[in-house]
Amino acid sequence: MAASTMIGAVTMSRIVNDPKFSAEILSEVENSLAEKRVRPP
Repeated sequence: MAASTMIGAVTMSRIVNDPKFSAEILSEVENSLAEKRVRPP
């Protein structure tokens, strides 16, 4: 699932014309994936 999320994020970041918005998309996805990472109990 993480791979498809990253592929979608990279695709969306390439579509937009605003570099700041592009960076924000990638940053938000990175943060989201980091939060969902499995943590040992």
